[in-house]
Amino acid sequence: MVCSYLIEDAYYLPLFEIQKVTVPRNFPITTPQDQHTFSQQRALEVATHIRNAIVRLNGCENIIVIGLSDDQKSYLELPDGLNIISINHQEDIDFLLSPFFEQKPILNCRPEDVLNGLYEAVKSKRWLNIDSNAEKFEQSTSKATSCVVIENDGTSGPIVAVNYALSINADIIIVSPITGEEIKDIKDQLAKWKTNNIIARQNLDNYITSRIGGVNFSLYNYTTFFTAGIPYSLLLGKHTVCTYVHLEFSPDLFTFTNILFADAPGTGTALLFSPIDFNPPLPAVELEINQVTTLMHEMNYQVKQLCGKEASIYNLSQYLEFYPFDVLHFSSHGGEIPGIRIKSEFIDKTGKQHSLVYDHVRSIVVTPWYNENGPIIEIKHMVFPLSYNGYDVGSPELADQQYSAEFFIECQNVIAENRTIKDTLIEEIKAVPNSRSIMCSDGSFYGIFRHLAGDMKPFIFNNTCWSWGEIVESFIKKGARGYIGTLWEVNDNAAANTAISFYKNVKTMPTADALQDAANMCQLDDDKNIYIIFGFPFTKLHQSTSKHDSKRKLRWKLERDKEYWIRTKQSATNANLRNEIDKIISWHTTSISSLDNSVL
Repeated sequence: MVCSYLIEDAYYLPLFEIQKVTVPRNFPITTPQDQHTFSQQRALEVATHIRNAIVRLNGCENIIVIGLSDDQKSYLELPDGLNIISINHQEDIDFLLSPFFEQKPILNCRPEDVLNGLYEAVKSKRWLNIDSNAEKFEQSTSKATSCVVIENDGTSGPIVAVNYALSINADIIIVSPITGEEIKDIKDQLAKWKTNNIIARQNLDNYITSRIGGVNFSLYNYTTFFTAGIPYSLLLGKHTVCTYVHLEFSPDLFTFTNILFADAPGTGTALLFSPIDFNPPLPAVELEINQVTTLMHEMNYQVKQLCGKEASIYNLSQYLEFYPFDVLHFSSHGGEIPGIRIKSEFIDKTGKQHSLVYDHVRSIVVTPWYNENGPIIEIKHMVFPLSYNGYDVGSPELADQQYSAEFFIECQNVIAENRTIKDTLIEEIKAVPNSRSIMCSDGSFYGIFRHLAGDMKPFIFNNTCWSWGEIVESFIKKGARGYIGTLWEVNDNAAANTAISFYKNVKTMPTADALQDAANMCQLDDDKNIYIIFGFPFTKLHQSTSKHDSKRKLRWKLERDKEYWIRTKQSATNANLRNEIDKIISWHTTSISSLDNSVL
């Protein structure tokens, strides 16, 4: 209802969601983490994004706060001078907002039709009113050239989707949401289908056709899917150019970032990553890296290669977080990785014994730093719980136990701090479900990082196997404005040729068109829809004005970020934190020196 007052046709209203929190902003974040830590950190991050958005919009006069608790509001810490309008009840909406606008007629709709109602209200210049007795809304379409398919999961994400559709004059199609179990099943069916399981392909098709089977998508040049994990382009890729927005990966921030930075120039820098030396060899990889480098140079990009032995876990982590790139291209192995299944037992704070079964993966990272014992080694872990006290994760039986949030946090801390009383190896796992990785020269990188590209908004092409899954989350939530991944295992030669063709195409067309044309030209018939692109039809890679200008902007950004970390260290009181910041400052110093010694 609020959005029907604020959204205008052909205009995108910046809209953000703050998830539920359990304590206010002034509640200390504990170490080790407790039941509040996750919601605290998430709220702090979202609030920072909101404040940054206000700055990037050159400020605003009014902030509408809808249905937030006092605890949620405490995280906002908005700048002084803003007019903050708090709406907590439906009856407040017209009273608080109507004075800002000329009076409009009312459109009544049922609660279950609210997305179609919002769309129609804005189109017909009316204000929306929720009325359980209103007539049923029929979904209507126009002669639009674009379409937005929206899974109605009850969050603010679908409202963002309607807002976006109205801003580009696109049709909308509202479909049923997907459950967590269905998402797991889709991944299983994809794996089975690629082993020539015909029934698996039929099951995949059913997930899609049950939602949009009656729509003629060949009428649309572009279709954007706001989804929690259905690969609609498996069926529709030959009819329309498909792009995706993941409903669980900050769709509000992702949409805002793409619109705000659509025409914004970056540093003109590309980062290319590949271990190259694979066993067995992948001869097309070296061709891919060399050709993509050439094509990036033709767009006047400053290109940094992390290849061969330089493609280490440590180097990738540092460059991923701090190097201010606009484009990141991966050519490597990916997907699920080997691990072990363990049963651990521990005693909780009350003296009661518990058991936890989980899958565990681990990488050893050799850093360039030394202490009195030699090189500093970091151990990276991922743990995937399978059962608690014999009750399977996600089962009704586990839900019936009504374990508290504190219990699950304690389980996590016990494993992280090695406080178990007994660990039993159950078996070795060839591919741990839901694990994610990018193969480096010295092991697997798990896609866990705190920053992305020095707060640039880069475009990622992850040309590795099974790269559409969990690993996408880190990149998008940290600010990527585009991401290309694969639905299954890639063919070496076809993947290399697709990447080369893509970077040729992006000189003259948006990324989604460039990808579709490249895949149609280079992939085998069964693999033409292997790629998925998270982004929008208007997402582009911008050509830099000159190589000299790209190098100048890159150096300026590295210098500016180095100064930021120096200031941060000055205000830090924790000795360990100051030591970590010293390493970041040293990395920036080395990168600037290396850039100064490079040749255009």
